[in-house]
Amino acid sequence: MRFPPSAVILSAAAACLLAPGAAGLALTGRPSLPRRRSSALCASGGGKSAAASARTASFEEAQQIGADLAALLNASCRSDGDPMPAEAVDLLRALVSTTSGARGWFVTLLTDPNYGPVFARPVDETFLSALCDSPETNVELMTMNVAMSTATELTHLSMGNPELAANSRMTAERAGVLALEVMDRMPGLRDSFVALRSAVDGTEEEGDKFWLKFCKKWGYGPEQRDVIRVRVDELLEESGRTRAVEP
Repeated sequence: MRFPPSAVILSAAAACLLAPGAAGLALTGRPSLPRRRSSALCASGGGKSAAASARTASFEEAQQIGADLAALLNASCRSDGDPMPAEAVDLLRALVSTTSGARGWFVTLLTDPNYGPVFARPVDETFLSALCDSPETNVELMTMNVAMSTATELTHLSMGNPELAANSRMTAERAGVLALEVMDRMPGLRDSFVALRSAVDGTEEEGDKFWLKFCKKWGYGPEQRDVIRVRVDELLEESGRTRAVEP
């Protein structure tokens, strides 16, 4: 399955990661935006529904909406939490159905240390079903989130930045949890990881062209490609074991 490069290449920001030689976004773990109550969670003017607003939100607006939704989801995932309101579920489904919305959502959810409960398995079904409803938006983005955070951890370690490496490790672990939860539910996700692996296994002439271009774009050398390969192998192996024991 192949999606337009324009829909996914900029997902570097969605994962809030730092490519080799890049600067800025990953230095703080997430973008610094003014905190305000998202207008999409409030009554919208002009008769436009909150879900409709989410579908047309910019990347920056999606981060604000995502922060509010992530707080609700995080609270619902606690042992004493209440389920997310139906309106919030509809809003989440709308947000992750677009490229800008999904990028804004992931940049919020994956990188904030406060949202740990969201990633305790099994992950909230309303969240997973929302992702699976929009594979055309999320397949390559979720694959990139794993690849980039894994490679970025190694980059930070090599530069003597253990704290930044720990942030990237947290992002990679969370991205991996989500991938495992929907590996065989989201159409095309397993194929995307298999294709990525073909581009980092040392046999470039046989690798997937999209992922080869991706690795070249972000300057991933042999060491970074190798850690990506190891991580992809782990995810595919674990998801395969889970699939084998399911009734």
